[in-house]
Formats: sequence, C-alpha cells, structure tokens
Amino acid sequence: GVEIAVLDLPSQHDPKGDCYNARFPKRADRQYRDWVRGETTRRGITLWDFHDLLPKSMFENTIHPTLEGNREIAAALANKITATLAVTEPGAAKRE
Repeated sequence: GVEIAVLDLPSQHDPKGDCYNARFPKRADRQYRDWVRGETTRRGITLWDFHDLLPKSMFENTIHPTLEGNREIAAALANKITATLAVTEPGAAKRE
C-alpha cells in the first residue's frame, strides 16, 4: 500500500484587525486548521503542517510563496518524505 499524507501549505500571516491576512478571517483560518487536524486524526492519516513555515517576506501575496519560499517548502517536504521512507514498520502513521 501507499501511505497517504496531507500537506497543509503555508499562507502568509499578515494580521489586519480580526483577519489572519487580507483574504481570511482568523476564525475561518482556525476552523479550517482544526477541521484538517480532526479529519486526519480521525482517519489515521499523517498531517504535515507547514502552515507557519514561512515568514511574511517569503510571499508574493497572501497565498503565493516567492521562489525562495517554494525552495523552503520543497526542502521541508523532502525532509518529511525522507523521514517517512526511513520508517521500518509498514503502515506506521506518524503525527508531526
């Protein structure tokens, strides 16, 4: 079988009043993240949470990382994949 992992990609944190950034209210961001954590836990699926991986300076806008931001995401993803492949017990779900 193939292990499934859900990747929560970064979005720019640029608070404006009651908003997480120019696109999303803090409440919507929190609800979405809670839902993803709950669903992956309930289904026994690995969640790789990169939501807060990048600083504001590594975004072109609220959702599109810069070239350097994409490199950071790729490096973090490569590390997770490498660690997952190193797991010796088949089907062992890891939460990070």
